Amino acid sequence: MLKTLIKLRILEMFSGLRTKSGRSLGVAGMIILFFFAGLSLLFLFGTMAFALILGLAATDYKWLFFGIMAILSFMLSFIGTVFMTKQQMFEAKDNHALLSMPIKPRDILISRVLSIGIMDYALCLLIAFPFGIIYAIFGRFTISGALFYILGVILIPLVALAFSIFLGWLIAALSNKFKYKNFVSLVFSTIFLGIYFYFCFSWQDRIEDLVNHGEEVAQVLSKYLPPVYHFGNAAANGSLLSFIIFALICIVPFVIALVIVAKNFVKIITTERGVAKIEYKGGEMKSSSAFSALSSMELKRFTSSSMYMLNAGIGLLFVLFLSILALVKKGELLTVLNEIGPFADYIVPVMIAALLYLSSFTIISSATISLDGKTLWIPKTLPIEEDKVLFAKAFPHISISLPVMIVSSLILEFLFSASFISRIMLVLIPAVVTVFNALLGVIINLNVPKFNWINEAQAVKQGMAPFLAMILSAVPAVLFALLAVLFGVTGIISMDVYLIIYLLIAVLGTYLQYRWLSRKGALKFRRLQNN
Repeated sequence: MLKTLIKLRILEMFSGLRTKSGRSLGVAGMIILFFFAGLSLLFLFGTMAFALILGLAATDYKWLFFGIMAILSFMLSFIGTVFMTKQQMFEAKDNHALLSMPIKPRDILISRVLSIGIMDYALCLLIAFPFGIIYAIFGRFTISGALFYILGVILIPLVALAFSIFLGWLIAALSNKFKYKNFVSLVFSTIFLGIYFYFCFSWQDRIEDLVNHGEEVAQVLSKYLPPVYHFGNAAANGSLLSFIIFALICIVPFVIALVIVAKNFVKIITTERGVAKIEYKGGEMKSSSAFSALSSMELKRFTSSSMYMLNAGIGLLFVLFLSILALVKKGELLTVLNEIGPFADYIVPVMIAALLYLSSFTIISSATISLDGKTLWIPKTLPIEEDKVLFAKAFPHISISLPVMIVSSLILEFLFSASFISRIMLVLIPAVVTVFNALLGVIINLNVPKFNWINEAQAVKQGMAPFLAMILSAVPAVLFALLAVLFGVTGIISMDVYLIIYLLIAVLGTYLQYRWLSRKGALKFRRLQNN
């Protein structure tokens, strides 16, 4: 049974590559996406490793090179899987169904731990591989050092997995004690992502500081983070004693975490906490239209899932971060604008292109049909036109994204001088494209739904529709940038005229999608089946 459960978990991880008919759809596209994403990360961490080895190769602190690698590997693996652990181990919707079957709880736990462990190892290798290659070329491994490095890379994900299990359990327990438990999960997620992105954007400065103060950093790490020192010493100097100490530090917490959770697994996943007790007090009943009710239901589904909000709405965080950062760095931005002279006339198109690109990461509407799952019959049997059902599914995307885009655009308005038309376009173009992307997500999901999910995370993170929505939503940004460069270089028309033309193109595209959903989309939804 354990082998069957493990096989099912692995198939779930790749279930987004298949449609409900079982045919591989867009496998090549997914492979290309993962290939370039992996290649980008390998290049990023390879650049970090190269900068580190240049500064540490001639010092007595080569172990620090591997210590930094261990810290980065742990952080990426931990941040990448802690909420996956919470969702798939402690809050999976098939937990109760599996417990009702003649399956040992231990087997359920092990299968989930192994599936999460696969992700931990994949993330760890994204850092360990380029660091190992760079050191082999510029630092030169000893035979024992290379062996301990490989074995250490195998052990590091165990520590990340142990912390993921403990913190995932803690977040699940804490969030269940609060009325707005999904808000608690969202706060934790945002904090971790903020730390991660802060490091990604500032890694060059951090590496320079680290190299310039290598001795001080080495002393602090060796004193307060002995596992980091022992791993570095084992890989750089081939120390057997350091490797044994490091191995114990990795294995013991993992075993303890596994034993504790195994003994309490059934209790953890079957205990319902923080359930709000509602007392009916009467009062006047409020009625609303069917469209309003459906729109509210879709919005509530989005706001009631921290996983959904974080994965489908992360583009909104990017947009807010850009606008706030621009406001904070206003002085530096104005200095740059003064230096580039005539190119300052193109600052509005640059800002619009940035907003459009970052907004492409917001894919809220791309999973609204898939999330209906086995309850698809409910909206199909309601006394409401099919096109209104589809527009209601675009409502969360529009109602949440539009205010963020408008506020961000208004913030950017205060950073520079521009023509009246450019200022108006800075608000209108992102707003129209937001509606365009919302309708696009529904259209894509209508054509490529995923109903055979066990956990909502599969529909949001592993479905083909969200993947396609993220790719195709970037088209308006890319088209805008290419046309801006073309007209800017040739000077055929002014930027103000171009912005007006692009706005009209965006409005036309939005209207065509609206018409398609009203007619062909409604017919397609009427014929849609979830089996």
